[in-house]
Amino acid sequence: MIALLLFTSGCQTASRHDLDRDPFTMADLRDTVEELREQFPYYHTPVIHDNQVLIFLKFAAERNSPAAQYYLGLLYYYGQSVKKDLDECVYWIRRAANAEHTKAQLFYGFLYLKGIGVAKNFNKAKGWLQKAAAKGNSHAKWSLANIYLMEANGGKKALGLFRELAKDNHPEAQFTLGQCYRYGTLLKKNLDKAEYWYKRAAKQNHAKSIEALEALRRYRQKQWDKRKELVA
Repeated sequence: MIALLLFTSGCQTASRHDLDRDPFTMADLRDTVEELREQFPYYHTPVIHDNQVLIFLKFAAERNSPAAQYYLGLLYYYGQSVKKDLDECVYWIRRAANAEHTKAQLFYGFLYLKGIGVAKNFNKAKGWLQKAAAKGNSHAKWSLANIYLMEANGGKKALGLFRELAKDNHPEAQFTLGQCYRYGTLLKKNLDKAEYWYKRAAKQNHAKSIEALEALRRYRQKQWDKRKELVA
């Protein structure tokens, strides 16, 4: 019911789950490889080309490096430098997640959420996202908050996470709080507080917050004009 109210009243998030936008990238892979090289100084083979990176990651992953296991899992997931293999992806991501690698826990939750390589399981997805969220991962917090919205009594938990993220300058969460205050969903309607959170997000060039600020300005002007007509 809460989720229905949020989506029909306007207090809605950008997407049902932040993970829909795929935050898993290989951007940090090279830096991670350099760090891992320091952990394995006896590995003397050059690690320059993609196939050399793959071989090194396998070497480090087999020696229980969670970071190597995580990136190796991503390589198998995307089919980058190796044939796409979801079984291998799940195997290495699971090992990294069980070794408390935060991004791997987030990714493992994503796999269960989407039913990729594993049977779709919201409870398991939520469990892994909770582990990553407890370590401060913003993607996990956002996705977890959206999952809570789908639960019968999850509104307060979702709101708590939205507040945490908003205070940490997460623009989507700031926009969401603005919407909740604007329409009185989950929170008591308060246009001043709605404006505050819209402005916080707008300062980060959040397009929907900029639009919401303008819409709120027009609404307030319209209400003011009506009051003047009644007094006249």
